[in-house]
Amino acid sequence: MALLQLSVYFTKASTAAVMMSINPIFMIILSHFILNERINKKTIVAMIISFVGVLFIFNPLKLSYDIKGMLIALLAAATFSLYSVLSKKRIPIYGGYIFNFFSFLLGDIVLLILLLIFKVPILQGISYKNIPILLYMGIFITGLGYLCYLYAIEKTNAAISSFVFFIKPALAPILSVIIIKERLLLNVIIGIVFIILGTVFAFGRNLKFIDN
Repeated sequence: MALLQLSVYFTKASTAAVMMSINPIFMIILSHFILNERINKKTIVAMIISFVGVLFIFNPLKLSYDIKGMLIALLAAATFSLYSVLSKKRIPIYGGYIFNFFSFLLGDIVLLILLLIFKVPILQGISYKNIPILLYMGIFITGLGYLCYLYAIEKTNAAISSFVFFIKPALAPILSVIIIKERLLLNVIIGIVFIILGTVFAFGRNLKFIDN
């Protein structure tokens, strides 16, 4: 996550989001070698369909291609994929709640050390006006969000659960229309259709993606 924020510093947030959204590709590869999850052609097809939708939404022809920022975002996607795959091995041992607690706690300690080393003001910009936002992001997005994500990994497998990252780029524009009344562009609509098709293909009742 620190790498993701750093990538946004060097390039556009939309560019970093595109790179982060491809982490299912890393997860499928890593889950094959680390978890011995066998992947058939239908998994690959669903992944390609969804990824095409992501490309349509972010319209890469208009993005700023800052190589440094993109490489950092790519590294963020790869390391997060490794975290997700390794969590699949450890959740049955420790449980999702304990695993989530200690992984986040150790991450906070590392970030605190980095902030102290580089003399970054830890409480800079915090006021009573933005505390509710920080609480919401910490409790619901980070806390409950990752608990649900790890629970999905525990109940399915690392490859299939990673499809949530293809759904996110499609869900965000829909919520922006409902909440802040934004207008959907044609490329976004096409991208959402592709992602829906890929997701339906991935979770279709009669389709089997991972042969255990």
